[in-house]
Order: sequence, then C-alpha cells, then structure tokens
Amino acid sequence: MARGEIERKSARQKRANLQRAQMGAPRAGGNRTFGYEPGGHEVRESEAALLRDGYRQLLGGGSLRGLASQWNASSIPTTRGGAWRPDAVRYTLKNPRNAGLVVHLGEEVGTGSWPAIVPEHTYRAAVALLEDPTRRTTPDTARKYLLAGLALCRCGSPVITGRSSRGPRTYRCSETRGHMSRAAEPVDNLVSALVIGRLSQPDAADLMLTDETLPDLNALREKAAALRTRLGELTDLFADGAISKAQLTRGSERARQALRVAEERLADAGRVSVFGELVAGGDVASVWDALDLDRKRAVIDALMVVTLFSPGRGARTFKPESVGIDWRHS
Repeated sequence: MARGEIERKSARQKRANLQRAQMGAPRAGGNRTFGYEPGGHEVRESEAALLRDGYRQLLGGGSLRGLASQWNASSIPTTRGGAWRPDAVRYTLKNPRNAGLVVHLGEEVGTGSWPAIVPEHTYRAAVALLEDPTRRTTPDTARKYLLAGLALCRCGSPVITGRSSRGPRTYRCSETRGHMSRAAEPVDNLVSALVIGRLSQPDAADLMLTDETLPDLNALREKAAALRTRLGELTDLFADGAISKAQLTRGSERARQALRVAEERLADAGRVSVFGELVAGGDVASVWDALDLDRKRAVIDALMVVTLFSPGRGARTFKPESVGIDWRHS
C-alpha cells in the first residue's frame, strides 16, 4: 500500500510538472536562474545586460574564455556566488529560459510566461554555434597570437609560433621543419592593415545581413510551435490507442525533421556578422585595436585566407608579396 501511494504521488507530481510547463510557468524550486529574480518571473537587469552582451560577442567571434574573464571583471558572480569559468558561461548561454522557452524532460514544449532576455533566433544561433562540432578550436598557446593556427604555410598546414635564436617571435610550418619560418610581427601588421583597409571601404556594410535577407521570423516561430504541438498530439493519440507505434514513429520523425529545419533557419537568422562594430561607422582602426584577440581572429577568418611563404634565406627586408591573401569577401 505504501509503495502504491508513493507511485500515485509521483504520477501526480509528474502530471503537475507537465501541466505547469504546458502553461508556460517557470520551473518550481531549485536555484535561481541567472538573469532572473527568484521565482523566475522578473528580469534582473544587471545580469540580463551581461547575457545580451555575451550573446552578441559570442556570435561576433568572441570566446567563452574571454566572456568568463569579462564577467568576472564585472563583479557579478554566478547564482551560486562563484567565479565564472568557460563551462559555466557555456551552460548559462545555452539555457532556453533566456529566450523564454519552456523545456520539460529535455523537450521544448512552448513559450514561457516570463519575459525573454534575448530573441529566440539569437538564442538558437548561439546554441548552434556552441554545439557545432566543426567549430574552429585552437590550443591556448595559439590564441595568444593573431595568426597562429589560423594562417597556412605554403604547404597548406597551419602555422605555429615560436622564437628564433635571436629572440623575435616567428611563424613556422606546423608539419614540416624548414618549410617556412619568418618574423611574425610584420605579417601581423600587414594583415591588420588589410582588414582595416577593407572594412573602411564604402561598401563594407554590404558584408552585413540586412532585413531583406532575413526570413519571416514570426512565421518560423509559429511553424516551430505548431510542430511541437503536433508531436504532443501524436503522443496522446498513441496513448489513446488511436494510432499504432509505427504510425507514431513515422509521424514523429517527419515532425521532428521539419522542426529541426525551422530551428536551423531561426539560428541562421540570429547569427551576428563578425564585422558588426567595425562597419557600424566611425574609426575602423580604433575599433580594431580595441577588439580582443579572439574577435580579431574571427574577423580575419571570415574575411580572408592567409598563406605564408618563405621570405628567402637570410632575408632582412619584409616583402608583402610573400604573404598570400585570398579574400572570402571581395
């Protein structure tokens, strides 16, 4: 009898949790969600501002490590009172509550009753970026320098950085010793000058997405909501015996596939061009100098492919033609 009562109580609790989620209510209990006041209905603006800026920087080429450093400098701790680490920043940015989305048992079930901190398409773009297995990653040592792991040797291998016996920092081939080794600073200066020059051109704004190139976001959201509802209806029909397991499987797979497509289009719409601040007007050189290293690397990677050739044995004069530039955006 006791075991039966426990099972009935558990079933009632599960039904109550599902009903609360379907009504769009915040999850009861647990730790306070970063960005919201206790209870989850009101935004805590000081934290929400960090989140909005975090999404903007991440989608503009920033790194989790850089965001953790900035958030620690803001003196706003995690909800547990601790310091920010990259994995904590990742977890926080991937929280669907930030976009006003309700998740129950790992499945999105609708829109919440609380105010969203960022638009859904911004959230989905960030999640797609964070979960992309092909996302460029480089060792910590590579991220200390502008082109390490980013530029290519003439053989196609990424370059690494080191120091010559005389002291200046160099770029050299990561695969074959002797292919290429050259002073890094003149190359960095040339590439930076080329970026500033390109993004100072009158047509630089054409590199940005415009309203005309964006899909109908409201239509995509409505379609995604309808598909989530359909998935729930299929489950109910199977539970009532109205459809077979095979029909449930086929219908669910079609709905999930269509839902994935809609969510991917929302994610694409939310991507922020890495050129944003640089083409927004003003002094491009000053903005470039103020960017952190991760964002500079993201701009270079989006704008060009850099190939380094050997300057020649004993060369003492920098030759710009020994640096190959293939523009991704002409």
